[in-house]
Amino acid sequence: MRRVLAVIEDPGAANGMVGLRESLAKQDITFDLFANGAALTYAPSIGLEVSAAPDDFSIMLQKNKLGAVLIGTSENPDAIAFSVIDQARALDIHTVGFVDGPANAQHRFRGRTENSLAHIPNSLLVSDHLARDVFIDLGMSAKAIHVVGHPNMDRVRDRKAELMHEGKAQVRARVFPGIPAASPLVLFATEISNGLDLNEFRRNQDYTLLGSGIYDGRTEICLEEVISVLHTCNDQPCLALRLHPKNDPKTFVPFGDDIDAINADGDPLEAVFAADIIIGMTSILLFEAAILGLPTISVTPRKLESAWLTSIGLGLTPQVCTREALQNALQNLVHTPSAFVTPNIDIIVPPGAAQRMTEHLMHIMAGTRE
Repeated sequence: MRRVLAVIEDPGAANGMVGLRESLAKQDITFDLFANGAALTYAPSIGLEVSAAPDDFSIMLQKNKLGAVLIGTSENPDAIAFSVIDQARALDIHTVGFVDGPANAQHRFRGRTENSLAHIPNSLLVSDHLARDVFIDLGMSAKAIHVVGHPNMDRVRDRKAELMHEGKAQVRARVFPGIPAASPLVLFATEISNGLDLNEFRRNQDYTLLGSGIYDGRTEICLEEVISVLHTCNDQPCLALRLHPKNDPKTFVPFGDDIDAINADGDPLEAVFAADIIIGMTSILLFEAAILGLPTISVTPRKLESAWLTSIGLGLTPQVCTREALQNALQNLVHTPSAFVTPNIDIIVPPGAAQRMTEHLMHIMAGTRE
């Protein structure tokens, strides 16, 4: 039996593995999925069966019938995935990377070098043309990059059917029992205000959203702006937070008087489905909310951050970068929700990504594709 070995480290990479085991099994291909970092705890929450990644993959890479190595990327410059790629290269095993969007492309395979493609796999499977274009700009051959779609969005579609069967009112009552059923509910998807380049996530001279001036963190500033605009809405929507897995809940204690609920556990899609409007910065939850057919708004302090979220580039999520634009967008949705038109999701984000990934891996193992 042929085998594919996969290594993932962060939630975004885990999202790229959804449905792949089942799809490969139909072709009599074994899928060994290993995880470390945040992916190790996140993966089971979306139904992925994973094993803890060992410190050394050398023995596993030399086992018989290993057809390909699949890597889910992260921004960690010391990711174990890099050593796996390098070892596989030495053994002449084809390596494949999955990339879930264009954000931070220059860091995904850099490691501790100055070369953005230092640890680049033989080929890339990317979720959309936006990710494809950014890697071409970095110098990767277009022939080695294949647009397959986003496997996790098929999970979102399946989950939508389940949640719709339960009913929105019932889901809201279960997930947010303290929120009045008649009140509009705005969900804010939080993030952490740091990354490899801390300056990218802190107040700077390019910010067009400033908040109260008390905070310098990107998340806190954007949350302040949302709260400020919500206070101007006649219908007084309720505000709930869905915390990012890396958030420290203490970060949001100062905002307690303006927050009606905080959701941190369980399936985040339940919290999204229960809300009427989903606001965030560049969280993947905005993309998932759009797939669920819900109105979304990306609130960012700089226009250039549109490149950090695929659903902005695909036209599914409007981006606002000033308080006036946020006020217009949010009040529109609160006061006239019928004005929101659900886009044709299946055309913009075609289903069947896991199957297309399987086809690519099969071609690799048959020696018919780069």
